[in-house]
Amino acid sequence: MEPWNGLTIDTGDLREVFDRLITHLEQTRGATVTLQEDYFYSMPYPEIYDVMKPPPSPDCR
Repeated sequence: MEPWNGLTIDTGDLREVFDRLITHLEQTRGATVTLQEDYFYSMPYPEIYDVMKPPPSPDCR
């Protein structure tokens, strides 16, 4: 078995896929999207660089 060397994808192909996804979203859901959850998570410094500890839990609201 050959070693995994990653996957190469042409950015034009990705652009076409994203464009189709956004077009479908606009056609089925309209021009705006409401996110019900905040999915952003930022690890604080200097904990972000400490690989010996598990990541800190995000603050729950």
